Amino acid sequence: MNPGKELIFAFLGSAYEQRKDFERAAQNYTKAIAADSLNTEMYRLRGWLYFQKGYYDMSFKDFDKILQIDPRHANAYYNRGTIYGIQKKNDEAVKDFTSLIALDTSYADAYWERSRAYFAKKDFAAAITDLNKVIALDPGKKHIYIYRGLAHREMENYDAAVTDLSKAILLDPADDYLYTERSQFYRRLGKESLADADLKKAQELKMAKP
Repeated sequence: MNPGKELIFAFLGSAYEQRKDFERAAQNYTKAIAADSLNTEMYRLRGWLYFQKGYYDMSFKDFDKILQIDPRHANAYYNRGTIYGIQKKNDEAVKDFTSLIALDTSYADAYWERSRAYFAKKDFAAAITDLNKVIALDPGKKHIYIYRGLAHREMENYDAAVTDLSKAILLDPADDYLYTERSQFYRRLGKESLADADLKKAQELKMAKP
């Protein structure tokens, strides 16, 4: 271990990363780790670099190493859980995001990512519970209402699905997709005139696009 030397290599790695020279960035982050193998920030820098390049197996190893050093490292749980999700290892993803939420119950993105893992597992009730929490913490995101609406659709709760798509429309009334999707829910409810009106609105918005 060479105290302080890892910071020099981390600085160089960051400089190369900003210049889009990812190979030299990775080399310097690796030197930083060699200089201080217990410094979690060095693994985080390299792990995030690998993640951005799509080297998920290598990224996973770095975030996994962080958690071996510090089992309460929130960022490592988030990124390892995200990689599990990308790899369709949804049970493992749920566990990591659950561990993260235990550390920080106000971490909205952890509930969001866990909801996606639950959705992939077809546990739509659990997904909805997590999405409810996201909305309570951060109510202004359109995609959360869309996703919850889709979860309600899978459970054949079409009234609730309509409500969620309507909330998404309030946030972005120019999104033709939202009207198209809501029209399908209206049809499931036998509300043909409302479904037709939504399809007409969707078509108008499509035609108005440059």
